[in-house]
Amino acid sequence: MDQQFNTRRIALYVLIGSLIISGLIGIFALAAGDFGQLQVKILLTSLSVSCGSILALACGAAIERGRFLVPSRFGFAIAWIATLLVLVGIWSEMNADEYWRATMTATVVATALALLALLELADLPRRFAAVPTANRVTAAVLTGIILTLIWFDPPENLFLRLMGIASIIMTVLSIVTPVLHYIGRNEAGEREAGPVRPAGTRTAEFLPPVLNLSEKLTAIHDYWRPHVVASLNGQEVRLAKLKGAFDWHHHESEDELFLILDGELALHFRSGVVTLRKGQAIVVPRGIEHRPVADEEVHVLLFEPASTVNTGNVSSERTIRDLPHL
Repeated sequence: MDQQFNTRRIALYVLIGSLIISGLIGIFALAAGDFGQLQVKILLTSLSVSCGSILALACGAAIERGRFLVPSRFGFAIAWIATLLVLVGIWSEMNADEYWRATMTATVVATALALLALLELADLPRRFAAVPTANRVTAAVLTGIILTLIWFDPPENLFLRLMGIASIIMTVLSIVTPVLHYIGRNEAGEREAGPVRPAGTRTAEFLPPVLNLSEKLTAIHDYWRPHVVASLNGQEVRLAKLKGAFDWHHHESEDELFLILDGELALHFRSGVVTLRKGQAIVVPRGIEHRPVADEEVHVLLFEPASTVNTGNVSSERTIRDLPHL
């Protein structure tokens, strides 16, 4: 784990170092009254490294949380590429238009991916599941407009208007997303509180209710439709009846526990198949693609974060975002 995110730690150290150097150079130049071309280059270098480090850190945070993995890794790499291009341009005094267009392209893409990486860290209630898609689409459209202005000669008035509209939408979504995250955290906190003892009942007199799993299973009639039977600490206990083959999928940020209550379940992985029987359990780590298959009816208990969508990274007719409660 430490080695996996060592690059993020390096980015943090580079950011701190570049900020310190920028501050020292600025103070020295102002105090000495001599701010020549060399000092300007050094200061721009330090500031460029600082900006690149911030973009890389944003992507690194998403990577650490297992969110938006492929785009975040690409954003992490492109942030350093953009920084390198800027530094080469500064010190070589590059005048080629194509070079600076390529540099601006890398910078814009890195900035867009870093922003999306931060927004992807939000844990949103299921009813707001369309917001991350809106973030991605808006960021893609805005990036496309900016890149079109950089590389081509479109009708400037029209494209500037479009860029303004897309920027406003992106700004609104960037503000709304963390607000919805806060709402989700409050709702999760209410669920985490567990069974509420009746008003006037002393703590010593309160007995938590017993979960009768067999009884609750009789109320489930559809296959592949989990029902929530308990919530605790941001996690949910879910019961489901399975039969047939499910979709290949993975969960980007949630680990998932399968406990077989009755029957036999084959969990297919890209590396092989694991067969679970009554009384056996398995934890599927986040990011691992899998596919449950049940030849006969299987009763299973799932224990996973409340944010877990049953089809993970895949949307299909089996996707259920608002699970029923029993």
